[in-house]
Amino acid sequence: MGFHQLATRAQALAMKAMGATLDHIQRITEIKRRTLQYIFKRAHSHGWDPVSRPLVLDGYIIDTPCTGSKVKITREFEQRILKKVLTNQYGREKSCAYIAAKCGCSTQSV
Repeated sequence: MGFHQLATRAQALAMKAMGATLDHIQRITEIKRRTLQYIFKRAHSHGWDPVSRPLVLDGYIIDTPCTGSKVKITREFEQRILKKVLTNQYGREKSCAYIAAKCGCSTQSV
């Protein structure tokens, strides 16, 4: 499923509640048919009912937060990195690789 703006998803739900066909909604919103079906299914599972209550609430269309690895950077570690960046006596820019080597972490952490 590609990314679609929340307003576009809300528009698709509103059109569906008013009885528009999937082909018509696809032409207007430029969202693929399968993606529209997914949006409708997810909204329905979150409580959206186009017959009894066609109102589109934010909770029906907002994406759930992505889960990922926890941030492992502590406040102390962050301060150590900032100190390395701010204490350059020559006034030159430092690369992420250089700062990472000095702090003992990966370049992605910097």
